Amino acid sequence: MIVKALPKSDRDKFYQDSRVVQIVSLLLKDNTSLYKEIIHLITCNTLNRYQTNLESLSILVEMTEPQLIGLLEEYVIHLNSLFNDEKLIGNLRGAILEIYVHESLYSKYGDRSCLHLNCQIQIDSWCSKLTVDNFYFSHTEEVGESFECKIKPAKLDIKDLDNLVEIWVNSHNSIKPCVACFYEDKTIETRLERMPTYTDDICIFGLSNIRNISSS
Repeated sequence: MIVKALPKSDRDKFYQDSRVVQIVSLLLKDNTSLYKEIIHLITCNTLNRYQTNLESLSILVEMTEPQLIGLLEEYVIHLNSLFNDEKLIGNLRGAILEIYVHESLYSKYGDRSCLHLNCQIQIDSWCSKLTVDNFYFSHTEEVGESFECKIKPAKLDIKDLDNLVEIWVNSHNSIKPCVACFYEDKTIETRLERMPTYTDDICIFGLSNIRNISSS
């Protein structure tokens, strides 16, 4: 089986944005209670909601975990800049999740040459019609993973799931279909179960287990 990644470059500027890179770097190292709170902030879809939630979080941290104020301030420097970028905020929020998954896969496999962002997948003469957000494939072991990443599960579309399943089938079950969201696992599962091509073979990564991408 000959497998190739066909990368696209249209999202590269978002992946390389310093704010995205810094926020992902902080999240990957964060083992505090702030981790999930910051992810909740990232899911805010308006500046006003972000500012309101940030104010509540700041008060909570100051009252209950003052030792985390410094870390929160590090996050806020980049998040404030992100949410004030009205033209790019949607793409930048999405890029945070996509790069988070990408770096988690790198931690798991340790080989960037087999790891790709935003690419179509060619398997022998067949090629996926749509891109996947993250893709890993080992040519020696002939196993891999393809990921669709959405901040919120409501943004997952039937065509996204169909694409993952088609890759799974055409790879003879060698490329595992995966979905990752910065949201509760059950909500993701409920959304996917409504789709005709949903199968138990789909790996779901949400708030409770998204860290497991690096080890599962």
